[in-house]
This record gives sequence, C-alpha cells and structure tokens, in this order.
Amino acid sequence: MKKTLLLSFFLVFALLQTLAQPKHDCYWMMGYSDSSPDSSIWGASVMDFCGDSLQIYEINRPMNFDFTNASMCDSAGNLLFYSNGIYIANRLHQPMLNGTGLLTPGTSGFNEDGIPIQQGVLILPWPGQTQKYFVFYGRLGYFYYNNVLTAGNVSLYYAVVDMSMNNGLGAVTHKNVLITNDTLKMGRLSAVRHANGRDWWLVAGKFHNPELLRFLVTPDGVMNYGSVPDENFVRKGIGQVVFSPDGNYFVDVTLQNWGDNYVSFFEFDRCTGDFFSRGRFGYDDVIAHAGVAISPNSRYAYQTSTYLIRRFDLWADDIPGSMDTAALYDGYEEPIPGFDSLTLPTVFYMAQLAPNGKIYVVSTNTVRSVHVIERPDEEECDVRQHSVIFPKLTRTMPNFPNFRLGALAGSPCDTLGATAVQEPVPGRGIQAYLLPNPARDYFVLALDTQNAALPADAPLRLHLSNSMGQTLRQYQLTAAQREHRISTEELPAGLYYVSIMYGGHLLKTEKLVVVR
Repeated sequence: MKKTLLLSFFLVFALLQTLAQPKHDCYWMMGYSDSSPDSSIWGASVMDFCGDSLQIYEINRPMNFDFTNASMCDSAGNLLFYSNGIYIANRLHQPMLNGTGLLTPGTSGFNEDGIPIQQGVLILPWPGQTQKYFVFYGRLGYFYYNNVLTAGNVSLYYAVVDMSMNNGLGAVTHKNVLITNDTLKMGRLSAVRHANGRDWWLVAGKFHNPELLRFLVTPDGVMNYGSVPDENFVRKGIGQVVFSPDGNYFVDVTLQNWGDNYVSFFEFDRCTGDFFSRGRFGYDDVIAHAGVAISPNSRYAYQTSTYLIRRFDLWADDIPGSMDTAALYDGYEEPIPGFDSLTLPTVFYMAQLAPNGKIYVVSTNTVRSVHVIERPDEEECDVRQHSVIFPKLTRTMPNFPNFRLGALAGSPCDTLGATAVQEPVPGRGIQAYLLPNPARDYFVLALDTQNAALPADAPLRLHLSNSMGQTLRQYQLTAAQREHRISTEELPAGLYYVSIMYGGHLLKTEKLVVVR
C-alpha cells in the first residue's frame, strides 16, 4: 500500500512539474504564406506541442517564412506573436501595431517573403517585465571580403514588444534599436539562461575575426559584454549554432567555403559568459546547408549535413574523436503534387529540439516531409526519415532557446535565490579546501575525491573568478592529484571564487580572500 501511494505521489508530482514548465516554444510556424495562387501546395502549417501530443494542421497566415523564423507564446502556450525578420505579426496573424519596418533602412534584396538566413531572429522575454519581450534581428548587407562579394549582418538590432497594449494584441514600442555595428556572420543568433535563472546571454559571431560577441539581457536592458576570441570560432560562413539544454555546452557548425566546414565545441560558463574550447571537427562535404541540435540530456550533439547526420558525445574527453554516424540519407525523393513527375530529395538541413524531447530536421528542399530523431538521449537514437508529413510544403525551422532552464544552484553569481532541479552528476560529492585562506602569495587547493565517483584520470577545470563573477584564470587539473599550488601574486586584495568544473558541470565553489 505504501509503495502504491509513493508511486502515485511521484507520478502526480512529475505531471505537475511537466504542466508547470513554460510553453513559450510550443507553437512552431512552418510552411509559407497562404497567398500563393496554388494554395493546395503552398501555404501555412503549424506544429503544435502545446497540448498532450503533437498536432499538425493548416492555418491561414499572410506572413511568409523562408529560413528566418521565430515565435513567442505565453507560459501557458497561447500564441502571442511571431516574425520572419521583416515584420512582427500578432496572434490574429495581422501586422502588430508599429510592427512593420524592421531592418530600416532596409535589407537589400529581400521583401515581405522573409529572410533566407538560419537563426535570423530570436525572441526573449524581458527579465522582470512580464508583458515585454525583446526581438533581436540583424540587417543583411553586402561587402567585399578578400576581393569577393559576400554577405553578412552589418549590424544587430532589437525591437521591444509590449503585450499589455492594443487590447492584448501587443504593440512594438521600440524598433531598430542598434546593439552593435560590428559586421557579424549571417543569422546564427542564440541565447541561454544566465546562471542566476533570470537573465539571458545572447551571442552572435563576428565575421572578420574568430570571436563571439556576448550581450547580457537583464531587467535594465541589453548590455554589451564584449567579445570572446578563440581560434575555433570560425570566421565568416553560414550554419547553425546551439547551446545544450543544460547550458553547459555550445556547438557551432560553420560552412566556411565549399568543402571547408567545421563543427566547433565549447564548454560554457553560465555565470561569467566565458567559453572554453573542446576542439573542432573538420569535414570536406561540398554542401551549402547544415544544422545542429543537442539531445535533452545535453550529451549528444547531432550535426546535419546534406547526406548524413553525425553524432558527437559531449561528455567524451575527445569530443571531435567521438564522432559516429547517426543516419545516412536513404535516397527517398518526394513527389510534389501539382508538378508532373517532379520529385525532390528529402536530404537533411536545420535541426531543432522540441518540447516533446525529440529532434526534428527539415530538408534543404521544399517538401512536405520532416525527419525525426525519436530517442536522441539513447545510443540507439532511431532516426526516422521523412516520417512526419505536413499538409503544405515547408523548409523553415523556428529558432528557440531553452526556456525551461533554471538557475545554476551554488554558482558564484546565483544571487537571486532561484533554484533548479539538478540531475545526478559524477563528481558532485567532491570536497575542496583552500589553504591558507586568507592567502597572500599563493594558496593550495586540496581535493578530496573519495565520495565524488570520479576516475583517477578525470579531467577537472579550476576557474578563479573575481567578486563580479568574471573568470580571471583557469587551470587544467586531474582528480588523481590531491594538491595544487596556485599563485596569487598578481591579484589585488579582495574576495575571489574558486570553482571546480567537470564535464561542463559545476562541482564546487569556495570563497578565497587575498590580502596584501
């Protein structure tokens, strides 16, 4: 009887937890507009994850989507607004009040049909403002790079949507607010929740330099947090980027030139906004499209190329070396209704993790079918090609962050009192002692790994941060070495934090006082 009651309690608890999860990303706009003369083939579809199961259906929608695609629901899953990078529409599928004229003075070469850029728009809730949202977007421009005419985002902007206005249909109160006039790679806007569980890190890659720009979205607005240089941030090129659901990893897929492509891997510090390179995988497929998505447990990165899907183990010591093939294109060509004997290959393109825990992959061609990775957390991930059929043609994919990620409990910048449910991680039982403390010229980090379930050769990373949470130094350690002497000679007197990381997870943070 007790076991039955206990099981019932956990089932109810799990159900309540699921229902309590925000549903900002449950309504996926797919397809094109409904204004085409041949509405039997062209038109608008929706992937609706807001209920108990996935629903796919047609809607009447004047807005056309190419690649750029973003939408926003309230926490209960009610559609609020969406954008193709040209204008913002409300839930009635009408242009939102003051929602036209994005990208003023204009994006050369494109019109109301939408912008053909992967991850060209990203929508985030304004922290602390329950009715306001930021819409981030770039202005596409053309310029010469190494004497070759090319394209990129020549500036980055945002608009502000206030849903309390216009009788709940919302209005754009600010638009075309310049964030940076740095030349950026096309699209590839991504974000992850700050470790405090409230703010957001927004990132965008530079075009000319191997750097990533960071912006912190807070209740006070959008702050430029500077750039992070690393040779594994590939300059220029198209592709897709993604943070892992737990926020500990960042994967960048860049098609730099024909046959010159890269998948770059990084660990990410949600507290400080720092990136730490974990290697790069190069491949020579002569393709124009690629994508990436990460499994719900944050272990596997699925990188799509035209004819195959690669999988990388983000928990491996050598991430690029962990590559295996999750799927090969099966050769299927889909008949296109209304076009005599026309068939198109259903090859792989953009990917996105869905609220139901599956990964969906659209094709580079305009077809009605979409691929599904049914069990992305598992070794046998079960890639089902062209298994979901839409009523209309599509090739777009919405751009969403993980809205369900909470605060990182125990981080140096967890100042808001928010907590998050943490999965068991090897190493969480580690004990760390700083001697002497206060320190003058050095301190010794003494590790006790007896209860940490770590192998002796487990790679650890030490982060030394200041009182603002900014990482000043980092060191590579191993669990087998019990003592580590760290110099403090160049540090001013003050309060610091010493954090121990393993596999992208924060294991322990201790305060350190430096005196002079």
